Amino acid sequence: MAIHALLYVSRTRIRGDAADAAVADILQVSRARNRALRVTGALLFSGGHFAQFLEGSRESVDELMRSIARDPRHSDLAILQAGAAAAPLFPDWSLAYAGRSTYVDGTLAAALDTDAAAAPGRTREVLSMLEGFTAR
Repeated sequence: MAIHALLYVSRTRIRGDAADAAVADILQVSRARNRALRVTGALLFSGGHFAQFLEGSRESVDELMRSIARDPRHSDLAILQAGAAAAPLFPDWSLAYAGRSTYVDGTLAAALDTDAAAAPGRTREVLSMLEGFTAR
């Protein structure tokens, strides 16, 4: 199977006490759905933003992105990177998640609002954070 990888950042519309319950719901539903679609990846949630890396077949990743784009818990969704990958970055995770991290909020906001010239650096920064939070 060819691997298609996609990284997006979005603003969250969920706030306060509702956020932790909403993210728990996202994790439960997404992990089951990702396993069924044979997609792996990782999620960051900062309280103000989401970043998610998805990898699997092009059809499966596209199906998930259509669903995410319709999800009212997201706004201002921006795809930072999409394309073929030589190997999966998160092969053992249906959806890795290390818990809420307000530490990354500024980086995710900057990635969402970055101009084209700065985009590759911001993309590497977000991917590095995802990998760091899932390191064994």
